[in-house]
Parts: sequence; C-alpha cells; structure tokens
Amino acid sequence: MTCGFFLLSSLLFQGYRTSNWAEPDSFSDQWELATWMDSYQSTIDQAKQYLKATYPNLQCIPREWVCVQLATSSWYTYTLETKESGGCIQTIYLIDSTGLTDPQDLEITPERDDFTTAIQTATDIMFTQNADPRIHFVPFVRRNEDNTISVWMLPGQDDGEDSLAYYGPEYHYVLNAAGNHMVDQEVINQDLVWGVPLNRGQEIWLNYQDEEEVTTGAMYFAWRYRNHFKRVYIETKKHITAIQYYPDGTYNFSQMTKKHRGDKYTCFDPTRRG
Repeated sequence: MTCGFFLLSSLLFQGYRTSNWAEPDSFSDQWELATWMDSYQSTIDQAKQYLKATYPNLQCIPREWVCVQLATSSWYTYTLETKESGGCIQTIYLIDSTGLTDPQDLEITPERDDFTTAIQTATDIMFTQNADPRIHFVPFVRRNEDNTISVWMLPGQDDGEDSLAYYGPEYHYVLNAAGNHMVDQEVINQDLVWGVPLNRGQEIWLNYQDEEEVTTGAMYFAWRYRNHFKRVYIETKKHITAIQYYPDGTYNFSQMTKKHRGDKYTCFDPTRRG
C-alpha cells in the first residue's frame, strides 16, 4: 500500500482535507446528471411495481421503458413494447408527488415519438460501433436546452434478489430535435463489462483505470447503488475518487492523485478492487 487513508466528514459535499486528499471541483455537473438518471430509473421501478401490484397474474413486465420529465417536475413513463413487437402490455403512467395519476389529458405524443425515434437511432449507431449485443443497455433520454436530444446507453442490472449491477461501456449521443440524426457523441467502449454483486459488502472499487476522468456511468453507479455500499471508490488513470454515504442521507466525495512509481500508478491494496 502506497497511499494513506483519508478522513471524511458527515457534511454534504464537504470533507476534511489531508495532504493527499482534496475535494474535487469538477463533479457538480456529473453528479447532477447522475441524480437525474437515478430519478429516471426510479420512476420506471415505480411503474413496474404498480403493474405487479395491480395485475398479479400478469405473465411478464415490459423490460424497455422511457421517461419524460414535465415542466411541472412530474414524470411520465411509457413502455417501448407493444403486442406487435412481442411485448405483453403497453401503457403510460404519470408519476408525481401524489403517486400515479391519469395522463390522458397530457399532450405527450410529440415528445414521446421523438424520444422513441432517438432511442432507436442511438441503438442503431451503438451496434455499428461494436457494442456487445449480449449486454442489456438501459437508455436515458432527455431534451436539451437547444432542443437537441441526448441519449445515454448504460449497462443495466439483473432482476432478482441476488442480482448483479453492471458497468463498463458507455454511449452518449446528441441527436437533432427529431431524434433521427446524430450531431455529437461520446463513447467509452471498454472491452470488459464488470458485474458487481449487491448487498454483499461495505465498499466497492470501480475499475476505470483506462479513463482520464470519472465518467457519467461511474457517477450514476455510485449514486444509484448508494443504499448498498457505505463507500464507493472510482479509480481512473491518475486519481482515486472516494464517495462516502451516511445513515442520515448525506454524503461527500474526495479525490486523491495516485502516487507515481516508474511507469505505474499505485494506490491502496489492488486486491480490494471490484
């Protein structure tokens, strides 16, 4: 071990600084995006739970869902599956602070059509870039301020109590307003997909040693599974980022530059890596 441990406070976004550790100042946008993605996925989880409770004899729950956040900060979610495409049910839910409500009076069809097109366009591009077809990628989609559409495709999670959560390759595409043409992209096409068991430890080490900076997928993983681990470490080429969670819901993160020896950066015990 070549790096000392660090001290973390229980204050939101704040930590004690030692000679090695410092609070990073470049994560606010990534963290905001990660929390938005978590709300997106939580909306889908809520809709699935509602389906299971309302239709206990339903043979299958749709796997592919899309969310749209309304100007009121409410969310609506819908399935991409139809009977024609082999799905078992197609439905739309509006989810707000009062729970599930009837969305029939919402004018959601144009946005829904553009988002569905955007996801299909992103999926087609992703597989031309050698994305592994065996991996279930979860789409996250939203309208940008300039009216373009962003689609992120991240590895998903297995179902069941003993499930694995996955991370590794990430695809972010910016598409035109109609969702049928790519205008920009950011691809992290890692060769390996890492599966992490949940509820089996106090901390997890995420391996991003080929990346210069902490990625969107790493930040999303760290926030999404905050109830499963007390600490998350994210290792990139030259840094270790540590995120600590507390029982009262607060958290903080700190970053340390890894020590340089010859051609290798080393920090902590390599056997602790996830």
